[in-house]
Amino acid sequence: MGEIELAQSIRALLETPFDKVAARRGDAETDSSQSHAFQDLKRSLSVLSESRSAFPKALQPSLAAFNGKAGDARSFDRLDGLIRKQHYRLVFWRAGSSEINYRRFFDITDLAAVKMEVPEVFEASHQLIQRLMFERRITGLRIDHPDGLWNPAHYFRRLQACFLIQSHRQSNPEESQSPEIRCAASDWLQERASGNEQAELNWPFYVVAEKILSEGEDLPRDWTLHGTTGYETLILINSLFVRQASEQDFDRIYSQFIGRTSDYHEQVRENKRRILETSLSSELNALARLLKKLASETRHGCDLTSAQLLSALTDLLAAFPVYRSYVTEETCALSEADKAVIGKAMADATVRNAPDVSAAFTFLSDTLLLHPLAPNSKDVRRRQIEFIMRFQQLTGPAMAKGLEDTTFYRYNRLVSLNEVGGHPNRFGISLSEFHACNSQRQATWPNSLTATATHDTKRGEDVRARINVLSEIPDEWEEALIRWRSFNSARKGSSKGNTAPDENDEYLFYQILTGVWPSDPCADDDIVAIKDRVTAYMLKASKEAKVHTSWTDTNAEYEEAVCAFVSGALDSSPENRFLADFVQFQKRIAFFGAINSLAQTLLKITVPGIPDFYQGTELWDLSLVDPDNRRPVDYQMRRRMLTEIENKASESSSERAAFVSKLLTDWRTGQVKQYLIHAALQFRRQHSQLFARGQYQGLNATGSKSENVCAFARVDESKTVVVVVPRLIASLADKSEHLPIGDRVWGDTRIEMPQEIPAAQFRNALTGETVDLDSPDGGQTILMSQALRSFPVALLESSSKNLSEESETT
Repeated sequence: MGEIELAQSIRALLETPFDKVAARRGDAETDSSQSHAFQDLKRSLSVLSESRSAFPKALQPSLAAFNGKAGDARSFDRLDGLIRKQHYRLVFWRAGSSEINYRRFFDITDLAAVKMEVPEVFEASHQLIQRLMFERRITGLRIDHPDGLWNPAHYFRRLQACFLIQSHRQSNPEESQSPEIRCAASDWLQERASGNEQAELNWPFYVVAEKILSEGEDLPRDWTLHGTTGYETLILINSLFVRQASEQDFDRIYSQFIGRTSDYHEQVRENKRRILETSLSSELNALARLLKKLASETRHGCDLTSAQLLSALTDLLAAFPVYRSYVTEETCALSEADKAVIGKAMADATVRNAPDVSAAFTFLSDTLLLHPLAPNSKDVRRRQIEFIMRFQQLTGPAMAKGLEDTTFYRYNRLVSLNEVGGHPNRFGISLSEFHACNSQRQATWPNSLTATATHDTKRGEDVRARINVLSEIPDEWEEALIRWRSFNSARKGSSKGNTAPDENDEYLFYQILTGVWPSDPCADDDIVAIKDRVTAYMLKASKEAKVHTSWTDTNAEYEEAVCAFVSGALDSSPENRFLADFVQFQKRIAFFGAINSLAQTLLKITVPGIPDFYQGTELWDLSLVDPDNRRPVDYQMRRRMLTEIENKASESSSERAAFVSKLLTDWRTGQVKQYLIHAALQFRRQHSQLFARGQYQGLNATGSKSENVCAFARVDESKTVVVVVPRLIASLADKSEHLPIGDRVWGDTRIEMPQEIPAAQFRNALTGETVDLDSPDGGQTILMSQALRSFPVALLESSSKNLSEESETT
């Protein structure tokens, strides 16, 4: 069979009607037309099957002619000529980062970017989404990596317009396709985005974006979104469980262990510069050429050299403090926020550059601040806008690769803080800041997602919860590090004359192991599984850090030493002093980490926002960065556990209390976390309006343990709900594993209730217990010993004195 005949057969097969392809058999069960179609299809398949074996043989002479012969350079001329006729150029992979001439997903060459700003591209790539909107098959969208878009605000408006058009189409199928309808939808959305500060609360279609907000940054108000995917809330909640007073201790411990001081901000700048000059050098050079072309058309920039402009541009990108600014084609003057960001970046960048580049910085500053470069030239203005928008598409990848994928693997002081959207240099937050952030969130983005884990988080939510405990016990942590370094010193290898792994990677290893070690006693098979996972993680961390090895420049000697070190440290033989000592230390960390997890879970469900749960996190989430956090999830086991929880929830109060007590005793299974999620989400569903629109009010605690309490109220016209969780609890237990419940722990600690909350009694939705308000000195308070009488967190619902007889009383 020749090439033409083969192509015709394939085309005929592809064009065969579906009903004929779907005919089951050519027998009496099918009609004659189906039978004939089935026989035709069988013959076509038979022909194609035969051609598959014959066709490669027919190609062999041509392939031999093109392939050439090793040692005979002229024999490759024909292949070279064929390649040169293509619309692409085959190059050595290392040349890609420098010479690639299309936009990519970060530095991944295989993932080419498309221009969503082109209407035809948008329509073609969103056909499925629009159909699902029309069919009401989806209720919202999560958009990842919007910073890479040419004009994110315009893109999100188009998404909302799609929904409006598809909704209109259901009742007006002809009219909805007209340009007038599209223009009307777009104009309405644009008017609302620019004129109503609270418009994001009422957009027609629920859309959130994976937008990473830097410290002090807010989501752009003209993005027609309901909020973000929740990284900022993840950081907020996680930071609440880090003891701020331990920062100097950890600075000292970390510096002494690795043998040097570590400046976080300087690392971020240097790592971003390295990424720009290597992985993103093609994008950087293309942007520099665009800047040079722009400069050559202006009076004040025409004498600037390419080298000066490239130097200034590189330094500015490395110093840029956020993922992007927000200029569009319609921007006439920058926002105050964008002005502040560019000013800060300029100030940081100019300090580090040579004096002969100062003129280039001035021109670059004028360009980005939208100052007129050639007042009488519309072409120059157009090029200026084009440069800024291209610049904005590069700041995001530079930040992501330099910060998240490099610095987060180098700066290991307390790695529970090294999280997407996080600020590892900030060692925890205060209670007042936590409450202030939540009040602001309720006022501006009440429908934003609230996450504690996603597909991109560096560590599972409960790994972080465990590592946070270390911040409470710096002395014990330091003593353990000294012992472990001694136990494992003989397991170190060498690479290029230095010990391997180095001290920074070793320090990371001990934290990671503390986070992922199973709560249950480990059998040999369990240790092997942990060894494999931790080894894979340490190799990835070493490559991402790019100090001794990397994805592109592999140092096999260093990587082999890392593998050997992990394997030796996790040797299960009785002679391994490190493992025995580590397991004893980690046991208490795991216990308090579990309490931290319950606290952060209840906060996620009850603070302003929409709680989001990543796959598998219904139980303890002891996963690491991908691919570890994308392992198969045992949903069958989770369903069995949930069924048991649902059955127990319908039983009497005494039986339910016994079940909850059993869950706490058997906390290692993780079912207690699933119980909390189930009970809190059921409660949230019953009071959906309260959590959607209810006021957030932080509550103060008094007494000897007041700093260990986080409490707030959600209030509306008819209901008050008080949320109470403990924090920094390792110091409450006197080096023993005791739940933070009852009078023994909390003593005189109380939660002050505002006078305007008219409740006399509360019911704990998690346990069924009732809690009366206490009134010392005329004020209303809740005793912590009563709020956390039998369970380590509380969800208190205001109620009357006439509660069910089944409920317990204080």
